[in-house]
Amino acid sequence: EDIIHFCGRTDEVNAVYQNCLCLIQPSYIESFGLTMVEAMANGRPVISAQNGGADTIVKHGETGYLVPKKDAGALAEKMAKILSDPELAEKMGLAGRKRYEELFSPERARQEFINVLDTMIQSTAKPSPIDLLLEDTWRWILFHKKESDHNKEKSLDIIKHAENRVI
Repeated sequence: EDIIHFCGRTDEVNAVYQNCLCLIQPSYIESFGLTMVEAMANGRPVISAQNGGADTIVKHGETGYLVPKKDAGALAEKMAKILSDPELAEKMGLAGRKRYEELFSPERARQEFINVLDTMIQSTAKPSPIDLLLEDTWRWILFHKKESDHNKEKSLDIIKHAENRVI
């Protein structure tokens, strides 16, 4: 009764994770478990049904547990294990945080996107003028958070640079 709290909808997702011991994700089908990634980002272990998406996110026994679909007994067993061993929960949560940083963080996504752009830029095929303009535009978007007077000057420089490459 004092262990489980139903919070309802909230915009304070990180606060909810900070106030819980772990995330339980028993859904049968999950293409990509954003809630699992959010829990790991907040240093919380995940207990999930093996549902496709969870299998690629959770490392069984390291960042949490994966249990067979529709196996309430296995789910309850892993929940009891986490509840009875706060040190294990913390260890798994830290491993989950590390996995989040290595694979799922915005910084990682940005770097992967840049890598794809760099691969396209370095390809042997000569890029079209549109490709060059898109390259410069995307680089500007990725590296400039908000448009300020300083950034307006940079954006004009980028446009001039792109025009010179297109012509």
